Formats: sequence, C-alpha cells, structure tokens
Amino acid sequence: MLAASTLPEWFIVELLLILTAGLVASVVCRRLGVSSIVGYLAIGAVLGSGLFGAVGRDGHEVELLAEAGVFLLLFTVGLEFSLGELRTLAWRLPVGGALQMTLVAAPVLLAGRWMGLSWAGAAMLAAAASFSSTVLVFKTLAELGQAATPHGRRAIGVLLFQDVALVPLLLAVPLLTGGQTQGAVDNPVELLLLAAKAVGFVAAVVVLRRVLAGWLVPLLAGYRSPELVVLLTVVVLGVTTLAAAAAGLRPELGAFAAGLCFGGNRWSPQIDALVLPFRETFAAIFFVGLGLLVDVQMLLAAPVTLLAATAVVIAVKAAAAAIAVRATGLSGAASLGVGLGLAHVGEFAFVLARVTADSGLIGPADYSRFATVAFLSLLVTPPLLRLGLRLVGGAGGDDLPPGGGAGGPACAVVMGAGPVGKQVASL
Repeated sequence: MLAASTLPEWFIVELLLILTAGLVASVVCRRLGVSSIVGYLAIGAVLGSGLFGAVGRDGHEVELLAEAGVFLLLFTVGLEFSLGELRTLAWRLPVGGALQMTLVAAPVLLAGRWMGLSWAGAAMLAAAASFSSTVLVFKTLAELGQAATPHGRRAIGVLLFQDVALVPLLLAVPLLTGGQTQGAVDNPVELLLLAAKAVGFVAAVVVLRRVLAGWLVPLLAGYRSPELVVLLTVVVLGVTTLAAAAAGLRPELGAFAAGLCFGGNRWSPQIDALVLPFRETFAAIFFVGLGLLVDVQMLLAAPVTLLAATAVVIAVKAAAAAIAVRATGLSGAASLGVGLGLAHVGEFAFVLARVTADSGLIGPADYSRFATVAFLSLLVTPPLLRLGLRLVGGAGGDDLPPGGGAGGPACAVVMGAGPVGKQVASL
C-alpha cells in the first residue's frame, strides 16, 4: 500500500485546480458557442506561472497526466479512423491534404531557418503549423449538418490526411535524433535497424487487430461486462505504447496503433463510449497544461510581433487550404470559405511541437513562441469558421454526391425509443 507521503499535497491541489478550471472554462465556452479547447488553453494561460502563478510547479506528476491525455486523444483518432471514408474521397485526399500541408510548411520552414532554428527543428515546427483542429472543424460541420456537403467533405479530407501524416511525422523524430536528446543519426545501420523495428511493429499491430476483432473482443463482449472491455482497452493501450517505446519509436505512435487495433468493427462505438470519460478528463488536463506553457509575459512584452506572426500564419493557412481544395474541383467561393475554416493551428500541432521540444530539436523559448501563436490562432477560429461557412453558402461545384455513396444518402425512420429501437438506430 502506498504511503500518503508518496503523493505530494501540492500535486493533489494543483490537479483539483486544473480540473475545476477546466470545468469552468468548458461551461463558459459552451455558453459562448466556442470550442472547449480554446477555453482550456485560455484558463491554463491565466493559471500558469506566466501570469498569476497559481499552477506551474516543476512537478513530474502533472506532466504524466498530460501525457495520458495525449495517448487517449491519439487512441481516439485511431479508433475513429475510417478506411471506407478514405476510399470514398479517392484521389482528393492525397491531392488536397498534401498540397495544403506543403503550402503551409514551406514558408514556415524558411521562417524557422531565418530565426536560427536547425533544419530538423524548423521542419518539425513547419509540419506542426500545417495541422488544423480535426475535433473543432468536424464537430462544427456535424452540428450544422454540413459534414456531407461537397465543401464539408473536402475539409474533412484535408483533416484526415493530416491525421494520417501525424504518424510518419512522429516516426521521423527518433530518426532525426537517433533516440538522443541532441544530434542526428549518422550510422546507416542504426537507421535500418530502426526502420526494421517500425515494420515489425506495424506487422504486430495488424496481427493484434485481427486477434481482437475476430476472437478476444467478441469473447469478452459475450459476458456483457463493460468493465472487462474497459480493462482490455487500457491493457492494449499500455502494451502497444510500451512496445512502441521499446522499439525506439514514439509512444504516441503506440497509442494511435492501439486505436487502430480496436477500430473498424461493430464494437468500436461501445469502446469509444466507455473510454469517453477518461479521454475527456485527461484531455482537459492536457490542454490546460498546454495553456500553462503559454508565456503571457512574452505576449505582453512583444504583442505586436506575436500578433503579426499569428496574422501571417492565419493568412498562409487560409490561402493554402483554399488553393488545396480548389485543386480538387471545388468552386472558388467555397474554396475560400473552407480555407478560412482551416486557418488555425490545431490540437495535434501542440502534440508534435511538444515531442519536438522534448527531443531537443527546438528550445523551450521556441516552443513557447509557437504555442502562443497557435493559441492566438485558436482564439479567432470560431468567427473565422462562421465567416467561412457564410462565404460557402450553397456553392458546390464538384462531382461528389452529397451523401458520399453511389446512390446518395440513405434515410431510415425508427419508430419507438425502447432498447430495441435504440439498438436499431445505432446500427
């Protein structure tokens, strides 16, 4: 049994303060109609050492809880990853997504080099800047009933490509550092060994996915015990995360792989629902923790520079997304609207930038500046999204069917709200 002294009192106080602040921020954001992520980041900046100093000790425990939030977020992305959606978008996914990320990353890379960053550090920050918020954009489109429209599906295609690109980018970090805090890999044998480990890890994930979907999950589901499914999920998440770390890969990659292992079958929604409370709790800790890293004093000391940098990033991202979706056949007005909707730095940019900072490719001050600019871009996202959707209007101008299928959207009416009716509606 753990002694009471093993858990510092200040850690319990700070954790409770972070969760309470996250609750207050989420309620306020709900009333204002903005994303909770913005509220988490803002309240974190207020609580952090940069302003009031209410939270911000050098405590490793809070950092570990924030890491758990990252793992659960990536697990959810893997769980909801839809190969069917990728097939429906066909060539539009790589064309639009790759063009958008390239058009954003290129100028940011040059700016990073001009600021004195190494090629590796500047490249990783440039890649991070190209990410938009999958959660925020997809949720807004779904709530407004525009997820299945031509412009909505183009935006989702770009976001899906970014989610896919996160995996090789996380894999690139150990290749750039060789598993060390500084420096690059010079030994080709080490590179080949790391690549072989990555291939072996992917093969193990494919086997595990088949075992889970074909035998283990149905077996445990037959007991009708939610706690068994939760325990299995936590065990698989832990095993794949540790396996990725043991293979010299990023543990975040293991969390994403765990989601892929459970995704694509009829138990995925149930697993997602069971993990939801843990995910939201740890995600609040993660984003409030990111807000603690926003240097408010830096913003107050150089507001013009940081606000100008934010405006440039928004303009570059809006133009890049507009050009990318225009290249996939969308009309000009709709492309501009989608560009404004994606003109912000998303949550996984923080994840990639933090991994880059932890690896030593960028310094703490560089990460703080990036986090501040990303935070400011998220603050203006809600009005930009609304403006973008107004610009889109009824414009379409492409050959995609609105429902995504060959025969258009399929509709069904389920009469009755009992247990059977709910199960039919969910299917």
